[in-house]
Amino acid sequence: MAEMTVIEAVRSALREEMERDERVFVMGEDVGQRGGVFLATQGFIEDFGPQRVLDTPLAEASIMGIALGAAFRGMRPVPEVQFSDFVWPSVNQLIGEAARVYYGTNGALKVPMTVRIPYGGGIRGGLYHSQNVEALFFHTPGLLVVTPSTPYEAKGLLKSAIRDDNPVIFLEHKKTYRLVRGEVPDGDYTIPIGPADVKRVGSDVTVVSYGLAMHYCLAAAEAVAADGISAEVVDLRTLKPLDTETILDSVRKTGKLLVVHEDNISGEELIVAEFIELPHVGESVVEGTIGKWLKQPGDRIERYDPLVEVVTDKVTMEVPSPVAGQLLRIIAAEGETVPMGAPIAEVETDGRGTPAAQPANDATTAPAPAASVPVGAPPTTPAATPASPTPTAYLITDARPVGPTGGSAVEALDKEAAATVSDAARPGPLSTAIAPPQAQVPQPVIVAPQTDVDVERAANLLSPAVRRLASEHSIDVSRIAGTGLGGRITRNDVLRFLESAAAADDAPRTEYAAQTMVADGDEERIATTPVRRMIAEAMVRSVSQIPHAWSMVEVDITDLVALRNRERDGFRQREGINLTYLPFALKAVAAR
Repeated sequence: MAEMTVIEAVRSALREEMERDERVFVMGEDVGQRGGVFLATQGFIEDFGPQRVLDTPLAEASIMGIALGAAFRGMRPVPEVQFSDFVWPSVNQLIGEAARVYYGTNGALKVPMTVRIPYGGGIRGGLYHSQNVEALFFHTPGLLVVTPSTPYEAKGLLKSAIRDDNPVIFLEHKKTYRLVRGEVPDGDYTIPIGPADVKRVGSDVTVVSYGLAMHYCLAAAEAVAADGISAEVVDLRTLKPLDTETILDSVRKTGKLLVVHEDNISGEELIVAEFIELPHVGESVVEGTIGKWLKQPGDRIERYDPLVEVVTDKVTMEVPSPVAGQLLRIIAAEGETVPMGAPIAEVETDGRGTPAAQPANDATTAPAPAASVPVGAPPTTPAATPASPTPTAYLITDARPVGPTGGSAVEALDKEAAATVSDAARPGPLSTAIAPPQAQVPQPVIVAPQTDVDVERAANLLSPAVRRLASEHSIDVSRIAGTGLGGRITRNDVLRFLESAAAADDAPRTEYAAQTMVADGDEERIATTPVRRMIAEAMVRSVSQIPHAWSMVEVDITDLVALRNRERDGFRQREGINLTYLPFALKAVAAR
């Protein structure tokens, strides 16, 4: 066996199929001289010539139209869409033609075409290089949708797709191209389109995923195994046809199902329980104290209903519920101080939406899908070989080996991000736990007196309440190591310091006078505070890194107008001011 990356496995499958069958050819933007933006066809134009490796204009509709015509004539085209974000101009060719022609001609015209589409985020591709498009094609009758997760499957499934007489959407996650490595069998082999693969056997919960997310699922399954949770991980490999039997067999065994996929919209309606977190309300507010719970376990709550009163250094606020459902349990008790972002309650959410009614079956019998055999007189086709029972190891960079039938994977840290983000602050993709995390409040550390620079920095990090408390008790804050965000000294740090034995020391009193500007000729030097530094960094990012785009959402406020009209007079009598629409808007934005 040879060890390959996913992109090397794709390249190997393409090369072997082009050598095996002269009707196979590739086409797309920059696939010739450059070898594709991901080098999937590197060296092909020298080996197969420009007639079988076609560089095309930037015109996806034309690419699909030409490939479709070639497929009608008995060729086996493999067009490449450079990024999934660019597939939309060709959708009519794929859905309106490729997916329907076979059935529209009662099986007389086959479409043996495989469309390679790199998809997915996580590579800093920005607005136009990060989309996931599998859902659209999954709901299109007549198309097969395949998305491998390992080099072994990338090669075997791609070879099967090219040999299939049906149009196949072959989705390759860009982040797996060089991140995922593994052993690939020598010689010719195929993996049947359709069957899923159980990557890890378990008994407590079924986790279903595909593509890059499957590796995160394996790593998460290994992590929760330490807590006695046995997770079974099912890699779909083929989205359409969907292997429901494998999924149902697993769920019958475990009784629980978790679906994991990479997307930014759908899936919210499937959430059964959700943890309510203490929201961040400002750069200098790092913790809050639970004042009074307005709802109790078992109570019915609607979205935006006030849940709890929270007291912070700067504001006393009501935290609304972001979801509708039933309050299951309270995690943070009244009087408890917790950091911002910590879970404070668990809510069982309502199911959103119901399955659409299934249309009645058409009386006309559609032709069966095209068989997975070549058109005309093909070269001798070797029989499809089943997946080897021996685990084929693959790696994510330097992680532990895993195989098609088991194992785990851990994504390597991005070097550039690691240089700027500490490990403690990094929200790793595999950090989600089954149970809510318990907020751990480290004890304050008493340190030796610091330099004048450190004292000035500590003073800048103090909130008004902490500064006042330190001044009242004549505390030198340079002797306290803060446990708040970025080393900030919190009110609890000062109180614990007072309770400790070190508080008995005769600490010199530190006065916090207003900062003065030091003039140097015609220049003024302004001390850099954390807020100013954050603003400056954001300004730099906005020029070169942040996507320049705006989004607008239209909202139906008919019910809001009616509510405001009902409450307006009573509110004016109680509060002495008019009730405008602004408080509603502020509360809605804050709740998001």
